[in-house]
Amino acid sequence: QEAFLTSSSRAIIPIVEIDGVTIGEGRRGAITQQLQQAYHEWVQAHLEAL
Repeated sequence: QEAFLTSSSRAIIPIVEIDGVTIGEGRRGAITQQLQQAYHEWVQAHLEAL
Protein backbone atom coordinates (compact mmCIF):
# COMPACT_ATOMS: atom_id res chain seq x y z
CA GLN A 1 0.00 0.00 0.00
CA GLU A 2 1.14 3.49 -0.82
CA ALA A 3 -0.25 6.98 -0.65
CA PHE A 4 1.14 10.24 -1.94
CA LEU A 5 0.21 13.88 -2.34
CA THR A 6 0.80 15.79 -5.55
CA SER A 7 0.80 19.48 -6.33
CA SER A 8 2.51 21.80 -8.78
CA SER A 9 4.56 23.38 -6.01
CA ARG A 10 5.48 20.23 -4.06
CA ALA A 11 5.65 17.63 -6.87
CA ILE A 12 5.09 14.17 -5.35
CA ILE A 13 5.24 13.75 -1.56
CA PRO A 14 4.92 10.31 0.07
CA ILE A 15 2.34 9.93 2.84
CA VAL A 16 3.52 7.46 5.47
CA GLU A 17 0.80 7.89 8.10
CA ILE A 18 -2.83 9.04 8.17
CA ASP A 19 -4.62 9.61 11.49
CA GLY A 20 -2.05 7.49 13.31
CA VAL A 21 -2.36 4.59 10.85
CA THR A 22 0.86 3.60 9.12
CA ILE A 23 0.59 3.34 5.35
CA GLY A 24 2.47 0.37 3.91
CA GLU A 25 5.84 0.03 5.61
CA GLY A 26 5.80 3.57 6.98
CA ARG A 27 8.21 4.91 4.37
CA ARG A 28 8.21 5.90 0.72
CA GLY A 29 7.25 2.94 -1.41
CA ALA A 30 8.71 1.74 -4.70
CA ILE A 31 5.89 3.13 -6.85
CA THR A 32 6.11 6.56 -5.25
CA GLN A 33 9.88 6.53 -5.72
CA GLN A 34 9.47 5.64 -9.41
CA LEU A 35 6.89 8.40 -9.89
CA GLN A 36 9.15 10.95 -8.18
CA GLN A 37 12.06 9.98 -10.45
CA ALA A 38 9.94 10.07 -13.61
CA TYR A 39 8.46 13.44 -12.65
CA HIS A 40 11.91 14.89 -11.91
CA GLU A 41 13.23 13.65 -15.26
CA TRP A 42 10.22 15.09 -17.12
CA VAL A 43 10.57 18.48 -15.43
CA GLN A 44 14.29 18.63 -16.18
CA ALA A 45 13.63 17.79 -19.84
CA HIS A 46 10.92 20.45 -20.18
CA LEU A 47 12.33 23.40 -18.23
CA GLU A 48 12.58 26.62 -20.17
CA ALA A 49 14.67 29.60 -19.19
CA LEU A 50 12.70 32.72 -18.36
